[in-house]
Amino acid sequence: MGNANKIGSINIQNNDLGYAIINKEYVEINTGKIKDLILQSDYVKSYLNTPFHSIVCLFSIIPEIKKFILPKILPILNQKGSHYSCVNSTYYDKPPGSKWDLGFHQDVMINLMRKLDDNQFDTWVQKKDYYRVKPPVEVLENIITVRVHLDDCTIENGALRIIPKSHKIGFVDVANYQFDDIVNVEIKEGDLLIMNPLLLHASGNNHTQEKRRVIHLEFSNIDLPWHEGYA
Repeated sequence: MGNANKIGSINIQNNDLGYAIINKEYVEINTGKIKDLILQSDYVKSYLNTPFHSIVCLFSIIPEIKKFILPKILPILNQKGSHYSCVNSTYYDKPPGSKWDLGFHQDVMINLMRKLDDNQFDTWVQKKDYYRVKPPVEVLENIITVRVHLDDCTIENGALRIIPKSHKIGFVDVANYQFDDIVNVEIKEGDLLIMNPLLLHASGNNHTQEKRRVIHLEFSNIDLPWHEGYA
């Protein structure tokens, strides 16, 4: 699949491109067991009957999954004593024939338990039991996104398209951005994509007869009242 940006360990903040791929042989995550746990979940079965196939707070809904993922990822992120913990766990299922096409964007919202008296945190959106908010850019620069691929991910079934180095320019006005140097990030089942949430990325429809399932995780070592927190 031709991705040259493959490594065994990472400090994404100092990564020039803003993303990297960690081979499945390095992390050895049991994707088969994880998929079994998801398929057996009554909550997942009831929720995935909508056009938008996502489950937020996956680790709270199926806590058993944590033991197959976090002990593999946290040592990589914390190898220099950084003390990262997982602050977001979301499951994405792009089924066969999905029309879920996302244009280029940055992941600029985080989930907190309560509002903060800080005007640097902007655009508060209240959910059922938490708040979505746009934090200052320094918080997003600290976050490390890790995407665990439960299936082979190709451009035909909705792999990410990214703009290398776009994480270096802070918040982006997408409407006026010149989209050059697009990279298709095709990845094998079990591989990890690690990226900065400010990296411009997009994904297309699933034109195949196979699922495209991803667990999207975010890690931070900043002390905030995160809605999720898993060490």
